[in-house]
Amino acid sequence: MKPIIIIVISLVFIIGMGCWTLNQVTRSSDRLLSLSGELEEKIGQNLWNDAGKVLEDIKSTWNSTKTVWTILLNHKEIDNIDITVVKLEQYINTGEVGLSLAEAASLKFLFQHIRDKERPTLKNIF
Repeated sequence: MKPIIIIVISLVFIIGMGCWTLNQVTRSSDRLLSLSGELEEKIGQNLWNDAGKVLEDIKSTWNSTKTVWTILLNHKEIDNIDITVVKLEQYINTGEVGLSLAEAASLKFLFQHIRDKERPTLKNIF
């Protein structure tokens, strides 16, 4: 009887941690996706000061999110986001519309990709 209780408790713990992980990744990626979309709009309208402010919001949100994601996700994905944010900052500072839009779209894609990759779907399981 005792081994069954230990197995059930372990199973509940594993499922609970999986749900918590999925919730954390989904909530934070949705927030970052929203900010990335806003950034694309500001760049498209040539509002560089506003784009810089949105990028600062993204950076602060990303820095707090990164600490949790480092534990949960592949580090290569996190490095790709860090590199994209650094490039984007420089493109915005120089007012490069095309390159800024490309990097903003890349950033948006990376957040979307991570959110979709972490969802429990048949494609992700098999």
